[in-house]
Amino acid sequence: MIRERPPAPMAGRVDARLPITPALVAAAAGVTLEVATRHLAAWCDAVTNRCANGDVLIFDQVVVGPNAPILLEGWHAVRSAARAEASGLFDELEERWYDVHAERCGDDCEHSFEQLDVTDWALWLLRSGWCGERFTDGRRVVARAVVVDADNVMDVVRVELAIERLMAELADAITVGGCPVVDARLPIVRSDGLRWAA
Repeated sequence: MIRERPPAPMAGRVDARLPITPALVAAAAGVTLEVATRHLAAWCDAVTNRCANGDVLIFDQVVVGPNAPILLEGWHAVRSAARAEASGLFDELEERWYDVHAERCGDDCEHSFEQLDVTDWALWLLRSGWCGERFTDGRRVVARAVVVDADNVMDVVRVELAIERLMAELADAITVGGCPVVDARLPIVRSDGLRWAA
């Protein structure tokens, strides 16, 4: 059994904009420095503004929010959803949905199963509990803050993915707007029994 590793304490954390520079984001995403600078600033500002209101932002691999017990609640929900996805629970739900739907609607209907990801499942778990309204999908918060032109849609997607990947790698050492970024990835267990964080 793998024991949960709680998030690192606040001491020693630095603001995310120190190690995650626009040049690093541009290199990781393969975009121009101008695009990376604009979108990194929009990402950090959007997250800072929501966290200042006491909200906890849920992403697939990280959780960002105020340094309070509610942050750990979000961390636990993301890890639980990731564990369920890794065990194949989501696939079983999809199979059951199609079985039930075929009985009700027939095999030729045009309805399709809407596959939920880790963030969606974690938010579903959290919103049914205490303070559920304080948990927010971080991707949607960031998407509303970023200005997307028809010409640079793929650049924006690459930048957003690069920022989230960098945030996950540095999670337990950084803050955004004074709020800790917590690594919610599951540890990887190798075939030889050794384990390490993702």
